[in-house]
Amino acid sequence: MAKRGRIIMRKSGRTDGCKFLNKGGQVALLVAVSIVAAGYPVRSAYARTMRKALISTARNAAGVTNSAIPSAPQRGDMTQSEAWAKLNLSKATELPISFVLADKPVRDIPKEWHPRETKHRLDENRSETDFEGTDPKTGLHVRVECVEYHDFPVVEWVAWFDNKGKDATPIIRDIQALDGTFQGAKPQIYSNNGDFYSEKGYTSQVKPIAEGDSVSYAPHGGRPSDSAFPYYRIIFDNWGLSMAIGWPAQWAMHFEGTANGVKVRAGQEKTNLKLNPGEKIRTPRIDRKSVV
Repeated sequence: MAKRGRIIMRKSGRTDGCKFLNKGGQVALLVAVSIVAAGYPVRSAYARTMRKALISTARNAAGVTNSAIPSAPQRGDMTQSEAWAKLNLSKATELPISFVLADKPVRDIPKEWHPRETKHRLDENRSETDFEGTDPKTGLHVRVECVEYHDFPVVEWVAWFDNKGKDATPIIRDIQALDGTFQGAKPQIYSNNGDFYSEKGYTSQVKPIAEGDSVSYAPHGGRPSDSAFPYYRIIFDNWGLSMAIGWPAQWAMHFEGTANGVKVRAGQEKTNLKLNPGEKIRTPRIDRKSVV
């Protein structure tokens, strides 16, 4: 569903969802929020773990126990990922985050906050763009760090909130690290039920979601995979994407069917707080990976 959140997208002809999962398990569009608690970058070991979890879910859904899955992304995957990043992660005023400040909804980083951006190369395969702006009324500073991978169809991001003012901020609530719509026809949500000390744990689930339908997922007791698993996939009639929300505590993911796709909101389940001067918090990380 992990900046680190990821999405992987891949466009294809209409296919059986389970077959798509099996094929896309390794090259699927992955939206993931990083499972690390601090602001560490996604490590290769984490990526391998996430990949194995997705492949396991795909195989369970398809009833596959032994099959070859392509490990290398296709050119179309990269094209989709680059296009999505350009559309959603290239302007401070169009970022897929939201929150409520002093009872007023806020999306992205408003132009009144005088947003700015900086870009730099992390290594040969990753580049980072940072967007930030400050509310002139409250001193609340928001920074969104976006990383794009150039060797794999993945982008990821995380948002930071800190108080640069002299007084406590107004109430900040309902912070969503991901708040956006994915377009496509006949969407179905693929998931599993996580771990709850039962042989029935990690059972695959499929839920069609039509316009007006909604479904929410959250773990129990702050344990991030207790009775809900932070990896999801949306299958449309001709493409799909995998999502993960990584947060080592109480997260939530909400899907709502729209006229042209699915609206997704993901973040820490409950946020309702003030920041004193100098205090700083962050959202879960989000990853996105494309599969065509």
